[in-house]
Amino acid sequence: MTLPSMNEYMEFAVATAHEAGRLTLGYFQTDLQPEMKSDDTPVTVADRKAEELIRARIEHRFPGHRIVGEEFGMTGSDASAPCWWIDPIDGTKAFVRGVPLYAVLIGLEIENRVVAGAAYFPALDEMIYAADGCGCFLNGRRCRVRSTQSLARGMAEDPRRRLAQRRLVRRLRPRPGGYRPTRAHAGPHYEPLRLRALPGHPAGGRRLFRRLVRQ
Repeated sequence: MTLPSMNEYMEFAVATAHEAGRLTLGYFQTDLQPEMKSDDTPVTVADRKAEELIRARIEHRFPGHRIVGEEFGMTGSDASAPCWWIDPIDGTKAFVRGVPLYAVLIGLEIENRVVAGAAYFPALDEMIYAADGCGCFLNGRRCRVRSTQSLARGMAEDPRRRLAQRRLVRRLRPRPGGYRPTRAHAGPHYEPLRLRALPGHPAGGRRLFRRLVRQ
């Protein structure tokens, strides 16, 4: 039997993360009530349903592989077999609050090395994926390391924060002829808008803004 290539593993991780991510969107911003696990972290039906989907796809495509998931633990007893690592919703606290900074994470470990993986941000529709020998990609575009030689001239940041900021700018950009309308009321009025600072932002906490809305 021909073993899958790294590219095939990567494509499988991408397709699976995307399908699980679309499933989570059916629960996103729906007043979903989480349960608390023994370690005092939240879990929702969306976490469990997404992991069940991912596990089913792996078990069908790679029946001999091991699986370690956030919600259902480890399956498979062959310690030499490849192992899939799953976090169906990385950022459940953000997810239950309607904040789009959560992701579906899938990684593949072979012989104690992580060789392929995908991170899908469903609410932003952004996909980051990579595999050993295949490179790293963001939404189909290859990622490359800059040629900067000095660490002092380099830059490091959380990619989730940058993706969220880019989407937020697009959504809040004024439309021709007036302010961006909201889904709420009709007629000129002020609507309170609650915004949370991004994780790690020095401001922290909640801020209350008012937005002028025109019909």
